[in-house]
Amino acid sequence: MYGASEARLGAAAAGTTGGFLVDTKVMSWEPGSHTKARILAEIDASLAALRIDRINVEYLHVPDRTVPFREACEAMHEAHRAGKIAAWGLSNYTADEVERIAGICEEEGWTKPSVYQGQYNPVVRGGEKELFPVLRKHGMAFYAYSPSTGGFFAGNFKEARKGGRWDTSVRTRSPFSFQPRFISGLFFFVFFRGLSFDLC
Repeated sequence: MYGASEARLGAAAAGTTGGFLVDTKVMSWEPGSHTKARILAEIDASLAALRIDRINVEYLHVPDRTVPFREACEAMHEAHRAGKIAAWGLSNYTADEVERIAGICEEEGWTKPSVYQGQYNPVVRGGEKELFPVLRKHGMAFYAYSPSTGGFFAGNFKEARKGGRWDTSVRTRSPFSFQPRFISGLFFFVFFRGLSFDLC
């Protein structure tokens, strides 16, 4: 969680008297989001909004390929060394990128990412071939998002919300949209795995 959610949790004292461990993410949508200065400033802002002294896991939400990975790794290491984050993780990076980041941290003696958050469900299983072996190699835990396939099996695609992940009029490269990569995966899942259920 991040953004307005942090302020709401902070106001509810979820991370203090509530006794919850809080994970959050570095906003990563704009080029330049992963400069050292911006990452450290965002972590400080999250701590202030959450009203806590330490974040449990801080994620780099998506790759910022306009900034060298080394700079982001150094920022996360410094935040960890300062006690501002207990651990850090990656989300939506490729297997090759995870390998590169782990290698940078090992080379520099920096704190390595210890967890990866990625999409994984009965249809989207691409991580099994390349990503999972890299995570095992580096001792990284895997936390799945969208394990129920964005509500597909509940029929959410039948009445797609305008602008939502099932709206086929929207062409997006967001990692959180299921089309078109989801549809191609679904075709394989249904017609080559021998499953039979009503899609309409």
